[in-house]
Amino acid sequence: MANFDRHFYRILLLIILLTAAGQMTNTIYVPALTQMAHEFSVSVGRMQAVIACYLFPYGLLQFFYGPYSDRFGRKPMILIGIVFFTLGSILAVFATHFITLLIASFLQGSGIAVAGVMARTVMRDLYSGMKLHSANSIMAIALIFAPLIAPLLGGLFTDLHSWRAIFVFLTIYGILLLAIQWLFFPETNTQKSTKGNLLAKYKTVLSNGNFMINLILLIVANGGVAVFEVSSGALFTSVLQLSPAVASLFFIIPLPCYMFGSFLSARLARRYSLDRLLLIGCFTLLISGIALGLSYYIFGVTSLSIILPGCLYFLGCGIIFPTATTKALEEFPSIAGTAGAVLGGAQNLGAGLLTALAAFIPLKNQLPLAIILSTLSVCALVSVMMSQRSRIVKVS
Repeated sequence: MANFDRHFYRILLLIILLTAAGQMTNTIYVPALTQMAHEFSVSVGRMQAVIACYLFPYGLLQFFYGPYSDRFGRKPMILIGIVFFTLGSILAVFATHFITLLIASFLQGSGIAVAGVMARTVMRDLYSGMKLHSANSIMAIALIFAPLIAPLLGGLFTDLHSWRAIFVFLTIYGILLLAIQWLFFPETNTQKSTKGNLLAKYKTVLSNGNFMINLILLIVANGGVAVFEVSSGALFTSVLQLSPAVASLFFIIPLPCYMFGSFLSARLARRYSLDRLLLIGCFTLLISGIALGLSYYIFGVTSLSIILPGCLYFLGCGIIFPTATTKALEEFPSIAGTAGAVLGGAQNLGAGLLTALAAFIPLKNQLPLAIILSTLSVCALVSVMMSQRSRIVKVS
C-alpha cells in the first residue's frame, strides 16, 4: 500500500491526464452543436447523437479493457486505447458527412474507454479502505476540471475558427498523451490474473449486492450530469440564443460545487459512515431536481434558473462519486480491472442511453430536464434506503 509520496503523485498525474481526455471529449463540442448541426444540415437535437455515439462505446469497451488489463497489464491497454482515440480525432477533423462524424466519435469513445477503467483500477492497485476513498476524492476533484473547462475551450475554438479546431486540439492531445504514457507510466498491476473464466469474474462482481447498489448510484449521478450538460447546452444556445463562448462560461459555474462536494466527502468520511454520506448525496440530488422544476414556474427560462439548481446537483454528485466508487471496489483487490470495467462501463452506457433518450424530448424550457433529474434522484435514494434496511434486517 502506497502513501501519498512523490511516486504516487506521479502516477496520479498520469492517470488524470489520461482520464481528462475522456471527460473532456464528452463536453468540449457542446457549445459548437448549433454550428455543427448547420454544417451537416441536421437538427440540434439529432446532433446530440454524436455524443451518444461517443458514450456508448466509451461504456461498452470498458468491459474489454478491464479484464484484459487484469491479465496483460494496465500499460498495454492504455497505449492501445490512446491510439484508437487519436485516430478517431483525426477522422473527425476531415469529416464531410454526418455519418463520418458519428464513426469518428465512435472510434474516440472506443479508444478512450480505457481511461474510464484506469481511473478506478489504478487507484485500487495502490490503495484500500479510507486511503482509497481519499485517493478517489482527489481524483474526483482533479477530473471535474476537464468536462467543465472543456466547453469553454470548445466555445473559444469555435468562435476563433470553427468546430474542426476542437478536433485538431484533441488530435494533438492524443499524440502527446501517447508519448507521455509510453515513457513515464509504470505498470501498477504486479499480480496479473491469469486464472479464472472471464464470465466467472463478471459473475463474481455482479452477484455482489453492495457493488450493485453503488453501481446504481453512479449510473444515476453520471447519467444526470451528462443529460444536464447536453440539455442545458441546447437551452443556452437554441432557446436563450447565447453565443458558444458565453454559453460555455455557464459550464464553469458548477465547478466549485462539485469540488466542494468531493472535498466534503473526504472530510465527513472521518466522522460519518460512507452509507450516511450516500444518503446526504442522494437527498441533495433530489432537492436539485425539485428546485430546477420550481425555477421554471417562478423565474421562467433564464440562465441562472437553469444553472443554479444544476450547481446543487453537481454538489450531490461530488459527494456520491468518490464514496460509491470506494464502496463498490473495496471487495475486489484481485480483479480490480474487471470490477472497474463494470463500474465505469455501466455508468457510461447508462449516461449514453439517457442522453440518447433526452435527444428525443423537445427542449423549450428546463421542465423536462427537471423531471428527468428528479426521477433519477428518487431511484438513487430508494436504492440506498432499501440497501441499508436489508442490512439492518440481516443483523437483527
